[in-house]
Amino acid sequence: MSTDTLPAHTRADSERDAAPVTQREQRGTTHYTDRVVEKIAAQAVQEIAATRGAARRLLGVPVGHDAGGQPARVTAEVDGDIVTVAVRMALTYPTPIRATTRQVRHHVITRISDLTGLTVKEVDIDMVALTAENATQGRRVQ
Repeated sequence: MSTDTLPAHTRADSERDAAPVTQREQRGTTHYTDRVVEKIAAQAVQEIAATRGAARRLLGVPVGHDAGGQPARVTAEVDGDIVTVAVRMALTYPTPIRATTRQVRHHVITRISDLTGLTVKEVDIDMVALTAENATQGRRVQ
């Protein structure tokens, strides 16, 4: 009389494969810091044509220049699954400001939601300058 037995490692493998899939809550959670969301939002702004970085301002006076090589200045606040974002940026002239800011707002919301799963409650946009397209090349004396 012969009996078929499985080696111990095979039995353990089959038991593991038959185990129910763990619930989402049991796998852990992912937390996003404000800085991570700021970087995602800054990249999203850069993906829209005609947007430029904004120079820092001291008492309302620009320190440096508004240039296309710099990302927009973004601050974000993450509170649980809710995000609020503030963007300071410049646009090249002549760009339709209302349409472009609407496009930036929508793109920032979409990118943050798609990449993190967080809900974007608000995106405030401060338009601080309009720059000429060739302003990023520097000034020359003629």
